[in-house]
Parts: sequence; structure tokens; C-alpha cells
Amino acid sequence: MRTYIAYGPITMDITILSYDADGVTFRIKDTGGEVTEKWLNLPESEAVRLKKLLGIASPAGASQGERKVTNTVVGEMIWLKTSRTPVVGVVRPGRNPDTIRIDTKTVKGFEIKLEDIEKREARTIYMDEVYSADEIYAQVRDAKPPRTPQEHYELADMCQALGLYQEAKGHLEICESLDDRYRERVAERLTALNQLILEKSVKEFYDEAMRAELAGYFDEALSIIEKVNQFYPEHPLVYDLIARKQSLLDKKREAIRRDVVKNYYVYHDRFIQNIATGMIADGPEIPGKLVYLKDGRTIRGGLVEENAEMLVLKMENREYRIEKSAISSIENINLNTRRKKPTLDEARAYVTDPQGGITADIRRALAKLHNITTDEVKEIWEERTKEYWVVKPGSISKEATYTSFRTVSYGPGIWLRAGGAVPQQQQGGRGGGSAGGSTAI
Repeated sequence: MRTYIAYGPITMDITILSYDADGVTFRIKDTGGEVTEKWLNLPESEAVRLKKLLGIASPAGASQGERKVTNTVVGEMIWLKTSRTPVVGVVRPGRNPDTIRIDTKTVKGFEIKLEDIEKREARTIYMDEVYSADEIYAQVRDAKPPRTPQEHYELADMCQALGLYQEAKGHLEICESLDDRYRERVAERLTALNQLILEKSVKEFYDEAMRAELAGYFDEALSIIEKVNQFYPEHPLVYDLIARKQSLLDKKREAIRRDVVKNYYVYHDRFIQNIATGMIADGPEIPGKLVYLKDGRTIRGGLVEENAEMLVLKMENREYRIEKSAISSIENINLNTRRKKPTLDEARAYVTDPQGGITADIRRALAKLHNITTDEVKEIWEERTKEYWVVKPGSISKEATYTSFRTVSYGPGIWLRAGGAVPQQQQGGRGGGSAGGSTAI
């Protein structure tokens, strides 16, 4: 049976393979991975929807109105003059005598003017209709702090019903330590809670990885997969994440390829304008190192000595001995700080050099931006004209290729791209106005 399943904001198309009273097994359409989930571990709304779809009856003795949390509070149902739908929640005094504040499931402290209220009715409401699981637990615990083994045992029941398995485990352990007679009753529940804690942790990792993938944070998603595979390698959801790993690597490479090609044009324009309007090194290059430390500091200087444990730099009369373990990254730089305006020949040589000059600057900048090597930047740029086809279920499409620089019509850098002809100053125009527009070459 084909349908879908929603984990919070993430919806996946699935095919249900089998099911029973305890859980369901399904195949995820996008990855082909098979997942077995207990009904208890699915979002409650999804479990109810899928059970209804599959025609699974509720357990014997369970009623349609059975609730996880039976704790109640006194609230109100309020009808506003501007809406037919009543608002249900816990009412508190407002900032002014003519206002009240109401806490609902989605909004806390929503202020309402008394003159906007058509009708109010007192009502006993369940706490989970207004508060989150953590808020319910905090209120119940603070209203009557547990002291006896039985009180801890009962609070553990409520925590487990709320899905706060770690808190439930803590109260059961306290209960056991206060009275040995609870040991046998608690042992089996602790075993079950440990399993529930594991399931909840894996699901949280799974949801986090899925959200990272959907947002395009592929490195973060891959890091989560490595972490969850280290701690929970045998879990079905981890199998699904591992199955997605290659797809994530492909998406990451494609995202980097697109960004490198796109930013190559951006950096090309930027460096052309820099050479046209700025300054260049005056005199020969003085090779040096720029060292980024893990604590955020940077140190620059000429290389004196380097070995497996230590890097020694010298700047003027000061020598720096830096342990390799404290270094985050190292960059080659020019220590010559003397600058001059470039001549036309120097500027033209800079923008037409196929290996050094602007080409080398762009490759270094993009390599640093995307945390890849300059050789990888070169390879991506040289392969930009290749045809890429994207195959999806039911469709195949050709990706756009990039073959030439776009035309720009701004800034003094345009004369370099035009071949070296210097544009003349625009004449005329209305007095006091800006020439604007582009310069004809």
C-alpha cells in the first residue's frame, strides 16, 4: 500500500510492506530503504492515521478518548466578537485592568482586551491541551515535590506517558534507592525505558539529519550520520541514514560545483575591479605563511623551520614557535606590504595570466570558501562546459552549462576586459546630475 509518513516537518512517500499490532514496516520511496517502526515510536497523529488506513482496531479496553495525561487545570473558553471559533486556555491577569492574558498550546501570554470578548466560560481542561510535556512535568513536580517512593513511582508514570523517558528513568531509580521492595517492579520498567530512550535519541538524530539535508547543510547531515552510526549501528533508522549517505555526498559535490562555477564569475569581477581601482605589490614577492590558530588568533611571518611537531615563523625581530597541534590551517602569503598603482601592462598581465595572476587568486579564494583544494577548483571550472543530466523518477533534464563571462557595464574595471582600451570621461549631461549608465568602449 502506497501512502506517506510525516516526521514533524518532513514528509516521505512510502510503501507499507507489513504491519501488526506492535508496529509497521515500510519502504521509503526516495532511498529504497526499509524501516520498521513501533506504533509507540511514531508521531501520535501519524500512528492514528496509518492504523485507520490499515483498519487496525484499538487495543482491547482502550477507548477512543483515552488520554496519556489526565492532569487537569482550570481554564476558560473565550468567544471573541471577531471570530466564531472559541479560544481555549489558561487565563492570567493582563498588563492593564482592561486586558487578560491567555496561554494556549501554540501561544503563551496572548493579550486580549475585555471589550473584544463576547462570552467567557470556565472549563476544566487537560494540561496537555495547553502546555508542552516539559512544562507539565515542571508544574506537577514543583506543585508537589515527590518525597516518598510511591510519589516518585507515580511521577515516573506521568513522565513516561509524556514521552519524557529520561526523567521517568530518574524517578524510578530514586524510587528503587528509597525502598528495596520496589526493585522487582522497577527492573522491568527500567529495561523498557532504556529501549525507549534509545529509540527517542535515534529518532531525534534522524529528524535532525533530515532537516539538515532539506536545508542544504550536507556536511552537517553527514556529521550526524557518522555520530549516530557510531552509537546506534544496528537501528533500522540508522540503516536508512547510511543508505542516504552516498546521495548526500553526491548532493554536496553538486552544490559545491554549482557554487564554484557561480562564484568564479563573481570573484573574477571583484579581482578585476580590485586591480583597476586598487594597488599592487611594489617589488618582488616575499614568501610567507599566515597561520590560523584554533583559538581564533592569526600569526604571519617568514618560514624559519618546520617539522612534525613545530612551525617556526619570523616577523621583523620577533620569532614565533607554534605547536602543530594548535594550528587550524596555514595559508601562503606575500609579506611584501609595499604597494603602488598598476600600469596598464601590469594590469593586463594580471587578468590574462592563465595560471598565476587573477586565475591563481580566484582558485585560492574559492578553495578557502568551499574548503577544497585549488586543483579541485581548477577541475570544476575546466569541466563547466560538460553536459550534466539529472535523472528523477519520471523525468530527465539537462543542467545549464556555463561557457563565457557575462557582460558587465559598471566600474572602471570594464576597460581591462575590453582589451585594454581606456574609456574616455563622459562629457555633457545635465548639470549637477550623475553620468550613470555604462561607458561605451
